Amino acid sequence: MKMKSALKFFVITAILFNATTVVAEDGVAPGPAFAKRKQVFDYLVKAKKLGVGTTPYEKALADIESDVKAGKTEEEINKRLTSLTVSLGQQVKSFKAMKAAPPAYQSVRPSGSSDGGGHGGMSPMNNNFASGARRANTGELEAYMVTLVNKHRKEAGLGSLHEDSTLSSIARGHAMDMIKRKFFDHVNPSGEDPRARAAAAGYKGWVRENIAYTIFNLPGNVLVDMADKDLMNSPGHKKNILDDTGQSIGIGIVYDSKGGISVCQLFSP
Repeated sequence: MKMKSALKFFVITAILFNATTVVAEDGVAPGPAFAKRKQVFDYLVKAKKLGVGTTPYEKALADIESDVKAGKTEEEINKRLTSLTVSLGQQVKSFKAMKAAPPAYQSVRPSGSSDGGGHGGMSPMNNNFASGARRANTGELEAYMVTLVNKHRKEAGLGSLHEDSTLSSIARGHAMDMIKRKFFDHVNPSGEDPRARAAAAGYKGWVRENIAYTIFNLPGNVLVDMADKDLMNSPGHKKNILDDTGQSIGIGIVYDSKGGISVCQLFSP
């Protein structure tokens, strides 16, 4: 599988943690788009050995294999494969970006934040903004992202999500953890997926998760606009954002040492 060498913004595909099915040990079944399916299978095997999170992609390929066995057309199989390979490419690039820019933190409290707000920022290594431009604190970024999500839902004829402080805290913890432990996945190095992290925090509801990462150091809400655009251009992320059963949202955004942001969105149910 060929992956382009660079992307300005990196996102990871969304995943519903309602199954643990993975690619079968014996590979792929004969049928439509066999060569492409085999190529994805082989790539997933290699990616997993490198430490790239592959669980959602293994499940997606397993679902495609089920469609093959059910007699779906080659056009239908190719359409699903295209979506899978694009999302996987973004995941791998995100993983490489996180590994290439290990953080060195110095915690700071942004201007205007409160001790009890839970919205601490991270000081960047470089902060060369244009004259008059201001670095937004993480609380402002999170609130802005909630506004954007609800704007998309309104445009789609859906009701707004209300911000849940517990979900926000869980999301913020995962965004921070990804930077601290230098990974980029829905499942952390301790083996905890979103549902496990939510349960550990005392949250009883069902959760869905999107995560994203940017590598730039830009002022205001620009980084959130970049994240939002790419999340909405990704079918898996967009599905979570526009889920018609959604009621609650929690956003966690944390600056890395170079001024980029780690983003986690949690939705419930």
